[in-house]
Amino acid sequence: MPKIVFHIGVERTGTTVLQHFCYQNRRLLSENSICYPTRNLGFRGVSHRELVAAYVPTDQQDDVLRSKPAERSRILESLKGEIDASGAKTILISAEHFSSRLRQTQIHELAADFGDFDRKIVVFLRDHVSQFFSAYAMHVAAGGSATIDQFANSILHPDSRYCRYDDMIRPWAEAFGKPNIEVQEYRRAQDVVAQFFFAGGPTPLAADILVVSQRPRFDLLARRSNRSLAPRHVEWLRAVNSRVRQLRLPRAIEEVWRHSARGFLHLAEGADRLFGANRDESWSLDQGRLDRLIAMAEADEALLKDNYGISFLQAPSVLPAPSYHEPLRGVPAREPRTGSSRDRRGRFARPLR
Repeated sequence: MPKIVFHIGVERTGTTVLQHFCYQNRRLLSENSICYPTRNLGFRGVSHRELVAAYVPTDQQDDVLRSKPAERSRILESLKGEIDASGAKTILISAEHFSSRLRQTQIHELAADFGDFDRKIVVFLRDHVSQFFSAYAMHVAAGGSATIDQFANSILHPDSRYCRYDDMIRPWAEAFGKPNIEVQEYRRAQDVVAQFFFAGGPTPLAADILVVSQRPRFDLLARRSNRSLAPRHVEWLRAVNSRVRQLRLPRAIEEVWRHSARGFLHLAEGADRLFGANRDESWSLDQGRLDRLIAMAEADEALLKDNYGISFLQAPSVLPAPSYHEPLRGVPAREPRTGSSRDRRGRFARPLR
């Protein structure tokens, strides 16, 4: 029975880098009996987002997911056809939208459609606070104009699962079986490709093979790169997005404006890094929303620590200063609150990656 590994995200945990690696090295993976299927209707760009779209109801479709549920049978037929033709022992399917778009019913349908495989689920998680700020940076980079407080309100809404890892993982464990769920901790400084293909994992690759592999390359303006902008540059880009929307320009022109502005800001950040400027810059979120975000992390602690050996509350990687709670440049500083709230804040303090 062939093994199929679903890499389901989450977003902002190196998924783009991993997908580009798999796409650029699909021949090398095939030579090692790992199939990253790309010649099927479920694949678009560098990921299997169209397979995800096949399970998402039409009224929940967005610009990222464009397929219709009626196309699911054709997508599955073309995907399984490529899988059968490959003869590989391991099939790797990757799309961060699995974790962000599918709900319990769709997850069970996916499990049933691939019931004739030995199924594994791999998900990377990062600490809740850095996940939030990184997601906000990408919201703005994708054209969003919401303020950080408005974005926080959407993430903190009871119906949102974006930073509620327990709610996100539970239906996958129910559908695929808890022993088939592998949770890995994402850290920006680590090599996500080497971490994914480590010797004891579901898709092992020898170290010497990783050495000769091609690593993802991104273009100069970082249009395909998911590297987050610095806080002040995010705010500048948000202002551009807001102004462009007010002008009601054709979508194609709006995209040119957004990509040009983002490219310029990435170049500006390159210059900042070169000359050592603004290294102490960090984010600011009001205390009430921050406490609610940390409460979400604390609620997830039992699941992650007891079942998967991950603790974001005590991991050393969340300690270095400056903290997220220092103000943006030009914004007056607030006196920190005393007591346990301050202690909780300190455990999450680290720069945005």
